Amino acid sequence: MKKFFTILACSLIAVSAAHAETLTATIKLSPTIGSQCAPSMGKGVAPIVWSGVNDKRPAAVIGVLTQKKEQTEVVASEPVAKLLEQGLKTMFEKCGYTFASNANAAGIKMSVDLTDFFAGSKKGLITGETLAQGMMTVSVVKAGRSVDFEFGGEVHDKGLRKKNVKKIESTLSDVLAMMINNVTSTNKFAEAMNDLSK
Repeated sequence: MKKFFTILACSLIAVSAAHAETLTATIKLSPTIGSQCAPSMGKGVAPIVWSGVNDKRPAAVIGVLTQKKEQTEVVASEPVAKLLEQGLKTMFEKCGYTFASNANAAGIKMSVDLTDFFAGSKKGLITGETLAQGMMTVSVVKAGRSVDFEFGGEVHDKGLRKKNVKKIESTLSDVLAMMINNVTSTNKFAEAMNDLSK
């Protein structure tokens, strides 16, 4: 089995915190998803037999807000795995890939494991700081041959003091777009799809 790792990073800092209450954040799919694609990318490639996105994160929490000594958990208003699936399918279609009509059709079986999607934010007296990161594993299999790819995104954002949940929404929406766009920005992924189609 082959395995590749790709990540686009602005900055990486681990975030961990305790929690008290819960807030809800709305993560949005960026209109830039798939904008780097050429429809010819998927030409001649076997159909994708989609197996879905599996949320492998240890918890559904997508972030923690910290202000003074208070820490608040943040959850997504819509399942992150659902948003990731929608974004990936949109991107693949823009890149010219096709999807098989059913799970038993001939083609390249593809499954995705979401392993990380989290942001933390801390307010200072004047500025706020938000750190976000995400990671997923994309597995492609055909005729006993398989390749795994890891794609991630990270954002370190500093800006004027705002409602922190909005900054978490913004940074994690950017991270989601990075994760998705990284798939077809990677030559090795396109090469693997072409190779598995032979």
